[in-house]
Amino acid sequence: MNVENCSVCVGVNLKMCAMSILVVEDDSSVNRAIQAALTANGFCVKSAETCAEGFSLASSEIPALLVLDLELPDGTGWGLLNDIRNASHQDESEEFKVIVISSTRVTRAQIRDNRIAKFLAKPFDMGHFVETVSEVLAAPR
Repeated sequence: MNVENCSVCVGVNLKMCAMSILVVEDDSSVNRAIQAALTANGFCVKSAETCAEGFSLASSEIPALLVLDLELPDGTGWGLLNDIRNASHQDESEEFKVIVISSTRVTRAQIRDNRIAKFLAKPFDMGHFVETVSEVLAAPR
């Protein structure tokens, strides 16, 4: 993410802000709460509420982390994840990390097969969420 062009990054730790996060969550209140919590902790955040918006943002700049809801109004999070990965042409060792947030049941096989760093069931504690984001971004690929 181009930190110089990120209006959220003004006045925050630019090293952290260089780790861009794309949040794709269709519940506006949850989306805003996630953005507020991450921004308050120095992360540069872009957000979308649909698969189409999420794909457009990810296509213009691949994030370091994708926070993804699975039930979106115009498709599934799994489909969006596959579309972004296919379009990014990154190999597994350098691809973006993914945290799935959902009230939908997810199996261990889905987490493994889709290379999900963490799964958080909704509703979740926002403090725990921010800690999880920090851990995932700090972990080696």
